[in-house]
Amino acid sequence: MNENTNINWYNQHAEDFILRSSQDDMSWPYSDFLSALTQAPAKILDLGCGPGRDLVYFKNKGHHVEGLDASETFCQHAEKISHARIIHQKFSELNLEPESYDGIFANAVLMHIEPKDREAFLKEIFCALRSNGIFYAHFPKGLKSEQSCDGRTLHLTPNWVDLCRHYTWELELNEGRPKFFSPEEQTWQVIRFRKN
Repeated sequence: MNENTNINWYNQHAEDFILRSSQDDMSWPYSDFLSALTQAPAKILDLGCGPGRDLVYFKNKGHHVEGLDASETFCQHAEKISHARIIHQKFSELNLEPESYDGIFANAVLMHIEPKDREAFLKEIFCALRSNGIFYAHFPKGLKSEQSCDGRTLHLTPNWVDLCRHYTWELELNEGRPKFFSPEEQTWQVIRFRKN
C-alpha cells in the first residue's frame, strides 16, 4: 500500500528530513496562511506536521496549535520541540473533531492523499473548520500518481480546486509557486479556501 510505504520512508529518513526541512524558506507559505486568519490567537491544525517546524513557528506567533502526522518518529519529535498536542493518524483514516479549528495548514501534504481517499479527506477538513476558517494547501503540480526519485509515491492531480468546490468554501487564492518564477517554471501550487 502506497501510504504505508511513504510512512515507512519518512520514519527511515527522519533525521535527514529534519535537517533538510529546517533550511526551507517558509516565509511566503506562512504569510499566505497567517494573513488570512481572522482570529487572534487562532486555533491551528498543522496537517502533516512532520517534525514540528511549522508548529513551533505558529506557537511563537501566539497561536494555539495542534499537529497531525502518520509518522510516529515525526510525531515524537514534533511533540518534543513544540510541546503541543500531536495526533498520530493516517490521512486515509482522518478523523477530526468537528468545528475545532480556525485554520488548517497543509504544506506538502496533498500529494500523499491517495485518489480514493480525497473526498473523505476533504470532508473531514471541512467539518473540522469553524465558520470563517481557512484551509491552506501547498502541493506539487502533476497529473498522476508517480514514483519520485527518492522512493516515495506521489499522488498528483490538478483537480483539488474542483474537489473543494463541493463544499461551501470561498476560493481566495489559487496560484503557482514559487511566485517569482514564470508560470512554466512554477512546479508547485497554492490554494486557500475560507469556510462560509
